[in-house]
Amino acid sequence: MSWRVKASSFEPNLNNSPPLIVAVSGLMTGVLVEAQRLSSDDCPVLIQGETGTGKELVARSVHGGRGPFVVIDCTHLTSQLVESELFGHTRGAYTSADSERSGLIDAANGGTAFFDEVGELSLDVQAKLLRLLQQKTYRRVGSSCEQRSEFRIIAATNRDLKKDAQSGRFRQDLYYRLNVAKIRIPALRERKEDIPFLVQHFLKYTNLEAPPEVVQVFLRYNWPGNVRELENCIRRMVAKSYGNRLSPSHVPATVCVDTAEQMPQLARMATAIRSTNREIPSSPEPACSGEPFAPAHLSGTKLESLAEIPLLSLQKLEFLAILRALRETNGDRTRAADLLEIGRTTLYRKIQEMEKDPKLAVALRQLTNE
Repeated sequence: MSWRVKASSFEPNLNNSPPLIVAVSGLMTGVLVEAQRLSSDDCPVLIQGETGTGKELVARSVHGGRGPFVVIDCTHLTSQLVESELFGHTRGAYTSADSERSGLIDAANGGTAFFDEVGELSLDVQAKLLRLLQQKTYRRVGSSCEQRSEFRIIAATNRDLKKDAQSGRFRQDLYYRLNVAKIRIPALRERKEDIPFLVQHFLKYTNLEAPPEVVQVFLRYNWPGNVRELENCIRRMVAKSYGNRLSPSHVPATVCVDTAEQMPQLARMATAIRSTNREIPSSPEPACSGEPFAPAHLSGTKLESLAEIPLLSLQKLEFLAILRALRETNGDRTRAADLLEIGRTTLYRKIQEMEKDPKLAVALRQLTNE
């Protein structure tokens, strides 16, 4: 088996061939070297990494194309469904079981069972998984016959399972069973040299290219959603763009907010907010269209209640973006969420955080009651 590293491909792999993954950085290349080494073994592997870093792609590299690769989404594996989902059931095992059904463990026989986000399993489901790993035997729901499945387990999580095991949230015995070999996938902010190549890949089926000024904005942003967030960002920009180049004006507002330290006009605005309760001065339009708190649009607006917000604190800049969006939409939170390109639930949660700060709570009331 061979793995391939290419600076123009980052593709989900739906068959058993080794996935193509963008990797020019030393950190990510090291991950793939380790994945290649482990692909010739059958030991359990624990893959740790933030959401959106590509844990399943690395798991497929570890799997190496030997037999089936069965993905088990632990976020939806509840206590009520676990035995039927994992082990299957016989006809008549329960009311809605009108036919015999094989489980995911049976499907993984001779290959790999990939437990995605294994840290989300409840303790009772963890106990069932531990027994399965110890004995490699199981019974379908409604059956008394033991069945056997020879599979390799690869588990992935965005949690710190060692801390969870110490606190009692995750079974220590299961943690040790899974943590025979470990791979940590770096966040995208730790391997920013890969970003230009990822951008190139995500544009490969279009006739567009990314100009240097767009790539520079991407390099300054920390990408909390990692590669998945970058891909979604590119897709949104492609949908808005025309001609043969991505436009800086189509960079999402959230990306612009987190790169604000590179934008002098935002620094001037933050200084004005911090130092006085005078009117916010106007300044030229920022590079990013729809910038949620562009000073030019806030000219003449009093924000005395924000006077002590620290200069260029990313959290406070985010709060300012929310205040600006609420003002623009006359307090309509649904429209404000659309303007900020976030979900309504996310906006409501952030507003609840803001309401804990008395000064921000006053500003919220002023802006939503205008």
